Amino acid sequence: MYKVIYSREAEDCFTQIHEYISHDSIFQTTKVIHHIKTTIEILKLFPLSWNSLGWDLRMIVDTKYRYKIFYTFSRNTVTIVSVSKYKNTWE
Repeated sequence: MYKVIYSREAEDCFTQIHEYISHDSIFQTTKVIHHIKTTIEILKLFPLSWNSLGWDLRMIVDTKYRYKIFYTFSRNTVTIVSVSKYKNTWE
């Protein structure tokens, strides 16, 4: 099992997500952040299963709430670099 750590930028992303969603619903805020972090937990077991964007950067997508999670992987550590909202271009 690999260790997951969060960069300062990723922590700031979660703060921004929390602030943005909490204007509508604190319950929904907790639900969304919990779901994103549950998605990240998958990386503890399968860090190389998602898209490589070149160099060391990789991306996993949370399709339920539409967030892209960018991370790097080295030895036994996965570092969450940032988390951002995405929008399907075909909608």
